[in-house]
Amino acid sequence: MNPEERGAGVRFPALCQRGLLVLCESLGLRSLPRSVPLSTSALSVARNQLCNIDDLLRPFSSLHELSLSHNQLSRFPRGLPPSLEALLLQENRITYITSGAIRYLENLTHLDLEYNQIRAIQPGAFQGLNKLEVLTLKGNKLTILPQNLPASLMHLDVSANCISALDLASLSSLVNLQVLKINSNCLRSFQTMHLTPYHV
Repeated sequence: MNPEERGAGVRFPALCQRGLLVLCESLGLRSLPRSVPLSTSALSVARNQLCNIDDLLRPFSSLHELSLSHNQLSRFPRGLPPSLEALLLQENRITYITSGAIRYLENLTHLDLEYNQIRAIQPGAFQGLNKLEVLTLKGNKLTILPQNLPASLMHLDVSANCISALDLASLSSLVNLQVLKINSNCLRSFQTMHLTPYHV
């Protein structure tokens, strides 16, 4: 549904568009506008200059979709509302995912971290995300597959990284996986027979 269909005709704030979806894109913002309603269910502050939004969105208990893409975040934001179902963080400057950074987002179904600078993800970082279906890590600097991924995953994209070998044990628990993208890596060899159920 486009912004006009969501009643977004009112200018809000600093040329943001208001409705069920609040758009504050490409405005050169360095901080979150204070007058964004706490009842907002979908918020995009993409293509700004945000470096840190820790705890600023914690009160937004109705927020289900959030785009922070194309900003300047150097680490995974803290204090996001547990109500989130879709989180877009592509094209930031995140380099590392700690084990406690994400696990409280237990309603998350879609997480996009493509084209950051992620070199390492701590084991267990995705534990507790039992509803996560889509995880996109394309275009980072990972050398191994993330460990302990949730069994709920249906789509995993780790293409365009630096992965040299597949840990098949990490994939064996992904009983719902339908799409696995591993192209444009540094794979030396892998057992094709084990990958036939996936779209590689």
